[in-house]
Amino acid sequence: MYFWIDADAWLQEWRAVELYCAAAGRDRLAIVPEIDRAYKRHYKRPKLFGWNLAWKCYREAFGWRVADRLGRNPMVNCGVFALHRDAPHWQAWARIMTGVLQRTRFFYVEQIALNYAIFADNLPANFLPAYCNWMPGDAAPRFDGKRGLFVEPYMPHETIGIMHLAGSEQKEQVFTLTRLEGGTIKTGLRYHDTQALRHAAAE
Repeated sequence: MYFWIDADAWLQEWRAVELYCAAAGRDRLAIVPEIDRAYKRHYKRPKLFGWNLAWKCYREAFGWRVADRLGRNPMVNCGVFALHRDAPHWQAWARIMTGVLQRTRFFYVEQIALNYAIFADNLPANFLPAYCNWMPGDAAPRFDGKRGLFVEPYMPHETIGIMHLAGSEQKEQVFTLTRLEGGTIKTGLRYHDTQALRHAAAE
């Protein structure tokens, strides 16, 4: 079993890793779509003609027809995933990505190739909840001061398993977080920025 986590993501609760590995099994990709009830992107005015980031990536990699067919799907984020070594996805992903790189190059090549493998080639996947790969740039978490843990902003305030600071802004941003006990705190969400806060809450 391979468990991948990007360098700009960090693990808060080990249960997330266990969930990824159980969901992957021997033949499925365990991964998280960039969709959640708290994510602000879902409450914004739609992009003109529906040309969101996923649509633009599909168009660049595979052309207009594929973009129109798949571009409205949520982007599946390859920054954190689990996949068994014998799963068929590895060869399909490499094949698709090689084909794309022969035509063009852009930042999201590996991610859109994996999305194509899932949605066009229908390779089996288990989509996990957003708290397994939380994007604070889309929704700031809340802070549970009693437990010293970051949690989802809405009830039942599930503990965030993995915090993923995708994008340069999130790495440097100081977030104003609501505490479950009331009040707010200001903190960065890099791992080292959160340790003093979490340890103080635990004492």
